[in-house]
Amino acid sequence: MPLNYLLIGQDYFNQKKQKTAKELWEYDKNKIDLIRNNGYNLEIIWESDLKEDPKLLNKIIIKYDIGK
Repeated sequence: MPLNYLLIGQDYFNQKKQKTAKELWEYDKNKIDLIRNNGYNLEIIWESDLKEDPKLLNKIIIKYDIGK
C-alpha cells in the first residue's frame, strides 16, 4: 500500500483527508487493483527499501525489461 502500513496503525487518523489509515489503505488497494487489472505492472517502493538495497530500482528495471 502506498501509505506505509509498517509505520502506522490502522486507526491512525489523517486530519487532512479526514480518514483513518484503514480507509486510505482500502482506497489505495482499489487503485492498485485497477492498475494491475488493466494490464499494467506496478511496484511500490518505500524510501526505507531503497536505503536497505540501493540496487533495488535496477533489479525492478531488469525484472520488467522485455525489450532485450
